[in-house]
Amino acid sequence: VTMQRLLNVSPSTEIKFELLAGTTLERILRLHNKTDLPVAFKVKTTAPKRYCVRPNCSVIKGGDSIEVKIVMQPLKEIPENPNDWKDKFLIQAGQLSEDQDVDLVGDPKSLFDSLPKTKLCDQKLMCTFDVHSEGAGGLHRGDMGASPKVERDHDHKTLDPVPRSTPGEGVGGTSRKGGGDSSSHERELEEKLNLERRRAEKLAQEVEASRERERGLKQAHADETDKNKDLVRSLETLQARFENLQAKSQATAKEGARGEASHAVAAQGSAMNFTTFLCAVIVVFLSIIVYRLFALPQGLVLPPQPPQ
Repeated sequence: VTMQRLLNVSPSTEIKFELLAGTTLERILRLHNKTDLPVAFKVKTTAPKRYCVRPNCSVIKGGDSIEVKIVMQPLKEIPENPNDWKDKFLIQAGQLSEDQDVDLVGDPKSLFDSLPKTKLCDQKLMCTFDVHSEGAGGLHRGDMGASPKVERDHDHKTLDPVPRSTPGEGVGGTSRKGGGDSSSHERELEEKLNLERRRAEKLAQEVEASRERERGLKQAHADETDKNKDLVRSLETLQARFENLQAKSQATAKEGARGEASHAVAAQGSAMNFTTFLCAVIVVFLSIIVYRLFALPQGLVLPPQPPQ
């Protein structure tokens, strides 16, 4: 997406200032949204100390326009060659999505920062200066003419965001009502400064809270690491005990097997001894019986047989 499809920038190439010492110079930059969706934009410059832009960041609804005031601080004296400054402005813009409700978001900067850099388009404007003719005075405001040709060979300066104005910088407001508008403008700048300070304090608190959460996470990680080490040591101890018990169990089983074998051998020997003794007793008993049946002592006379 190009800038020509998103915004109509007027003037489109050049911002012209007619210099006058001791006078605040103001120019109007008109931006028109050519699409139906809201567009967020931001204005940057190579000389943020010389210019004040209001607003420097905002959102333009579909089909709407906005006027951006570019205020140049008063000069103590006019330089001989002011065009040697090579001041430039850069307009960056990007289209927001349909689901982003612009009315509910109070910070355009957040909307602009949420845009991917690949979806941003930009347009550069050169600053040209003329010395004010004698007899003219007052605050200059209005549209700037466009130069047919823009120098593009001096882009060595870094484009910085235009800072929000602060009281005491010498930048005056519009000169519609003279000094009264200057006081109201100073109050407006002071309110903006207080708002920026509150945002800075809130950001500092968020950073400190993030650091505190990081310290808590590191401590929790260290505690969890210690617990894991204790658990590993406990597992190693249990494993050693299990291996010791397993070794003892195997030794006991071997000793029991040897004891049972010894008992079996002893029982077998006792049985054999008893069998031998029993056989001996039987042999003696049979010998006695045989002897008594067949072997009579000498001199023994059998009794006579009775007659038939």
